[in-house]
Amino acid sequence: MSKKLERFETLRDEMERVIKPFVKLKIYKPEGVNPQDHARLPGDPDFRKRLERLVSLYIRGKKEGFFAAILPIKLPSEVASRLEEDESFIKEVNRLAKEVAGRDELDSPD
Repeated sequence: MSKKLERFETLRDEMERVIKPFVKLKIYKPEGVNPQDHARLPGDPDFRKRLERLVSLYIRGKKEGFFAAILPIKLPSEVASRLEEDESFIKEVNRLAKEVAGRDELDSPD
């Protein structure tokens, strides 16, 4: 391969990373979860949709200065998905998190 072609491919890869940010995730299997069920997660459309939303929040948060948390709450996935998209729920969780952390809402940038 010529040096120009190698350089082009390197620049193309770097530009793609800038334009299309990505996050590399490790999803650990919680204790008691069936290994086969855990191995099927990448093919689960609901799981992928929720994971994409979390990654989007994470990337936006890095840019805008907010933090996306994963809360260990046991709910059916359809209920959790609705809550993740409910702005009033998100505001309430944010308020509670600030209260528990000992921060006054007036001190935060939002």
